[in-house]
Amino acid sequence: MAHEVSGRTLRDVTKRFGPVYAVSPVDLEAEGCRTTVLIRSSGCGKLTVLRVMIGLTSPDQGDIAFDGTPQVPANAPALRHRMGYIIQGSGLFPYLTAQRNITLMARHLKRSTTDMADCVDTLYCLTQFPEDALVAISLSAAILSPFRWALPRHGRES
Repeated sequence: MAHEVSGRTLRDVTKRFGPVYAVSPVDLEAEGCRTTVLIRSSGCGKLTVLRVMIGLTSPDQGDIAFDGTPQVPANAPALRHRMGYIIQGSGLFPYLTAQRNITLMARHLKRSTTDMADCVDTLYCLTQFPEDALVAISLSAAILSPFRWALPRHGRES
């Protein structure tokens, strides 16, 4: 009997763009209720793996499942809403604070404020990012001045 994994499972997933393999057979188990981080060099296919995992890109071969349910184009959006992920660059809104960007989909899906606060608290702990930095500045300010969060604000020390 096969081992059933809670979370996302990729089996023998491959993705090509023309003749170039962006992802060449990969097996991955991202356990439910856990944080999984993909760390590799630039251009190795991390973003493509993420896009395949959340159903934004279809694999050329292989199987993807979420809590044992096979992911197909018809159910990919519903399954995607059950998984937390971080979008790079152009998927962020620079005029929103980091916290508002983090909770954007949760607010759209009408998640409770308690659930959203728990998720944001978890991110504070995982990233060791200063709590006040997520609510104090917009991402455009953070991008323009990456150390701005470390400066005194509103007449008080950080």
